[in-house]
Amino acid sequence: MSEVSDTSFQRVLDPMERISETLFGLIMALTFICTLGVATANDIKVVEPKAHGLGYLAAPKEEKEGEEGNWIAEAWDWLLRCELGLECTAPRWLDIPAMMPIVISTPNILQRLEPRPFSFLLIPQIDSQGGLPANVDGSHLTLVTSYTSNRSDWLNSKCVNIFDGEIYRLALEQTPKLDKVIPRTYGHVLYLYTKHPEAKSLAPDGSACTCETGGLLQRCSVVVASRRYVGKETDRRWEQGEDMSLVEFKAVEYQGSKQVVASDEIKEQILKTGIRKLERETKVSHHTLERILKGESVRRKTLAKIVKRVR
Repeated sequence: MSEVSDTSFQRVLDPMERISETLFGLIMALTFICTLGVATANDIKVVEPKAHGLGYLAAPKEEKEGEEGNWIAEAWDWLLRCELGLECTAPRWLDIPAMMPIVISTPNILQRLEPRPFSFLLIPQIDSQGGLPANVDGSHLTLVTSYTSNRSDWLNSKCVNIFDGEIYRLALEQTPKLDKVIPRTYGHVLYLYTKHPEAKSLAPDGSACTCETGGLLQRCSVVVASRRYVGKETDRRWEQGEDMSLVEFKAVEYQGSKQVVASDEIKEQILKTGIRKLERETKVSHHTLERILKGESVRRKTLAKIVKRVR
């Protein structure tokens, strides 16, 4: 399942005296999470925890120098024990709002919060299912708040929307006024990890995978419906670390011309159906239909409407 490394041997000074250990691995949605060593018949030990899906989040507890990432090992240990039905103790930080640390570098953020340039701020991860206040468009809501290492203050922090400067408050439960933002907690993030279905493969019986699918997955055949060309451009600021542009970034999609010309086959079908009939049924003007028959370019959506009717 994983490459042979020092992890699969007991660590002793003399390489010739190393003893091979039996290790196991856990994969969720074809993502390798961690390596497990069996301590006893009813116990496990997380040997190599991976930060996949969690590394972008701030540590939910204070970590001393040299202990960075210990919370991730604690998270996988608790999650795996729950999944395997082993005795476990829930981490104390599960109900803390999940926060993403990021560097302040864009002018609009500097104007909203007035912090020092290139200092850190926190972005709460909003619950996509009912986490928005009333009459708020989620596509125009990205909250930021000043960085603090005191985790108990995260839920009470004053958050600013980078789009309009409005102030919002976080809460774990919505109020009757529907004016609070409900963030995902670290416990919620871990729960969603176990409910993520594998989209790139099929279940053992050939059906689509669900969050409960297990076993040997089958290959999934992909039928291309259309080609969409997307640019690979990135922001140079990402090379210097996490930046606000990571949240605002949208991939550039290169599309073909919006104007198209009908083929001879489509022209024949238009004449066969009748111009006046198509004009009534598609609401496309007589002038536009004549342009199509003359071989002139028209809007792609307009021609698609005609083709859908004549075929």
